[in-house]
Amino acid sequence: MEYMMLPKLLGLAERAWAKDPEWATEKDTAKADALYAQAWSVFSNVMGKREMPRLDYYDGGFNWRIPTAGAKVDNGVLSANVQMPGLVIRYTTNGDEPTLKSPVYTTPVAAGGKTVKLKVFSTRGRSSRTTTVKVPVADTQMKNNKL
Repeated sequence: MEYMMLPKLLGLAERAWAKDPEWATEKDTAKADALYAQAWSVFSNVMGKREMPRLDYYDGGFNWRIPTAGAKVDNGVLSANVQMPGLVIRYTTNGDEPTLKSPVYTTPVAAGGKTVKLKVFSTRGRSSRTTTVKVPVADTQMKNNKL
């Protein structure tokens, strides 16, 4: 039950007890979108850097849902991100499941022709579900190798 409720319950509590944010009452759509993006940035930073680490340790730790890594491929280069700051993405390019000993994702990975597996890890070493991406061979690789 913890996995299904957390951290979503924290977002619900934020909306239920806080006053209406500026973005919710703003009439100008462009301004409302900018205010929403700013509020989301603050919220996600507080969640990822302060509240989710607390969930790992408070009362022996909770089994909260760790978000999966998002991935995008552009010309044989894989870029990844995670919804909440403060969590660590680890990856492999050999088909193995990522572990705490796998490389930490810090910059885009040139992985044309490989299958990349990504996992997000919490401060206690728990992980998300695996994101698997088959990275096609880059256009420049195909031209150079005449594939």
